[in-house]
Amino acid sequence: MLNYLNYSNIIDNSEIKFEKDPNLSDRLLGQCKDVTIARGYYSNGQPSFSAMYDKDNNYRITFYEEGKEPRAKDEFSSDMEDDIAHLPESIKKKYYAAKLAIQKLQTIEKQQTNSSKPKSLAESLKDGVKVSLSPESRLSFAPDIEELRIRKDKEGFLHIVGASKDGGQEVNFSFKDGIISLELTIGKRTRSYNNKFGEFTYRDADASNQTRYRDHDNGKKYAEELAGVMDKLKLEYQQRSNTQTRSAYSPERR
Repeated sequence: MLNYLNYSNIIDNSEIKFEKDPNLSDRLLGQCKDVTIARGYYSNGQPSFSAMYDKDNNYRITFYEEGKEPRAKDEFSSDMEDDIAHLPESIKKKYYAAKLAIQKLQTIEKQQTNSSKPKSLAESLKDGVKVSLSPESRLSFAPDIEELRIRKDKEGFLHIVGASKDGGQEVNFSFKDGIISLELTIGKRTRSYNNKFGEFTYRDADASNQTRYRDHDNGKKYAEELAGVMDKLKLEYQQRSNTQTRSAYSPERR
């Protein structure tokens, strides 16, 4: 015989599977919108409970006793609320315990959904994203750089920075509103590129004057390779989001 004091323990000790049904018709509750279906299983694989609930606080839950068939079960639903005053005290206690069990399931579902939800690219860029470069994906102009860090600051500038382990190659790239700035160090030479006037120009960082020289082809090449790294990162996050859309919910156990 099931005891209402065990309802919470049954949930705590069950393997729980959640599903979503956007438009479910239930024999007790009628037509329901955006329904969560929760099923629990004992360690031996026997069903421990089954429940359904929606955002309007409609629910139905059935608890099953563990052991040999036929097993005892207790079933409750939200429509019992109308008659609760006329029910025996023992049934009232079971009803309120079942109602608390539904609330516990809602909390567990929310926790699972939040923990499995991947960060968006925009959220990740606030903290910075490290990108490892394989030998095949290294920058052609700085092939010794094995890792880049990409972040977006509060002013909206996208930054891509990286350096080789020996410090002989460094890149510091920033972009906002179509304007690109790039400082590139190769060996003892450091050049600062930008496209503020439509085409890429550079100046030598160690030069005593501020003379800029046109070098559109190389500047464009450097910028396109770094933009390619960002494009691959965007694609990776898009694919990750697509594959995890339903990760919080498992298919029905059969």
